[in-house]
Amino acid sequence: MMLIESITEDRFENALNAGLYKNMLDDQFYLSDQVKELANELSILALFKSVEISTKRAIQVHLPSISERDISKIDRLKAAHPFDVENVTEFDAFNELRLINNCIKRSGTVSNELGTEYSHWAKGDKLDKLDKGYEELKPRVKLYVSSLISEIVKHSVR
Repeated sequence: MMLIESITEDRFENALNAGLYKNMLDDQFYLSDQVKELANELSILALFKSVEISTKRAIQVHLPSISERDISKIDRLKAAHPFDVENVTEFDAFNELRLINNCIKRSGTVSNELGTEYSHWAKGDKLDKLDKGYEELKPRVKLYVSSLISEIVKHSVR
């Protein structure tokens, strides 16, 4: 891999071309980083959306008296279920995912709530390393969904 600093004017027919080439490479590196950040954000958003879809489907089948709007806000979700959602295995992972999802949608920075509840996030910082966050949360959130659906089925009205 060639470092931009190793590009010298003597490698080009025209010295101006070396500068243009360096600028083009800088732009490519910047765009590459932007695409990676966007992909990481989209991974978090997609994981959260999959949790919402799975939850809605299970509730529609087993607890139809709970309205769809009651599962979109965490306080409503907690109040609507006939069991304590916070006691579901890996609820903490789901909650962290939810807060990260909200930060991505609202500001791209760590909210007070995320920073307060999860000390590895610093309030006001730019959300970064989302790829690592995704990799850590994904298996835990899958366990949460499985446990949540088991609880929903236990309390089924069907």
